[in-house]
Amino acid sequence: MNMVKIAVSSSSYFAAGVCLVRYVGALCWVWAIAACAGPGKAEPLANTVRAYNDAVRWQRFQVAAAHVPASRQDHFLDQRDRIHDDLRINDYEVIRVRYDQNGSRARVHVKFVWHRDSEGIVRDTHAVQTWHRQGKHWLLMRETHLRGAPMPGVESPQGDESGPDAGDSLRPPEQ
Repeated sequence: MNMVKIAVSSSSYFAAGVCLVRYVGALCWVWAIAACAGPGKAEPLANTVRAYNDAVRWQRFQVAAAHVPASRQDHFLDQRDRIHDDLRINDYEVIRVRYDQNGSRARVHVKFVWHRDSEGIVRDTHAVQTWHRQGKHWLLMRETHLRGAPMPGVESPQGDESGPDAGDSLRPPEQ
């Protein structure tokens, strides 16, 4: 059996160790800088859209209201309180997101699958959610019916009420 001996000096182990320590040290600095910079960035729209629509779907309206401008939160909660006993959102899907040129506004196309307990008929509704970034946070400014069955809590495009529970869930009534 022939064995090949490789001569390795202790200095090569030392050099490799120093190189590894430098690499790990540099990596730690990168992680530290990334961790410090993370919270200062604007909240991603996708996370906000998901948080809002999940909260509405599971009837956590206080959580959803946090994504609505403060001046509209009471109206939003009152309106949701009127419809929550009968309306069930079975599912939703974000179809498309379109940003404006500077990235501070977005229109999000959402498809809802829902039913009323009183009817038991499953319906599809497509809506457009208009989001504005204010500081580091995105806020839902308006939610408008696009197509499909009119859905309680979603404004019709011309302000045409399709029933006592329909209408803009974000804007208080005109006085």
